[in-house]
Amino acid sequence: MGRRKITEEAERKKQSETEPDQDGDQPDGRDQLTQRMPTDLVEDVDDFAEAHGMSRNAAINFLVRQALPE
Repeated sequence: MGRRKITEEAERKKQSETEPDQDGDQPDGRDQLTQRMPTDLVEDVDDFAEAHGMSRNAAINFLVRQALPE
């Protein structure tokens, strides 16, 4: 990857981070969150989700809710 491409990509990323998040303003009161996890943890979440018949997102929400104190 050339220097120009890296610079252009960084500029686009910087610009997108400063723009208002149109997707984050969900009408149903939800916010979008990007979570980075180790690959083996993602696999564990996917296994849990499949075993319980839910999506990855639902599994993450469930597990986080269970881990937090009321």
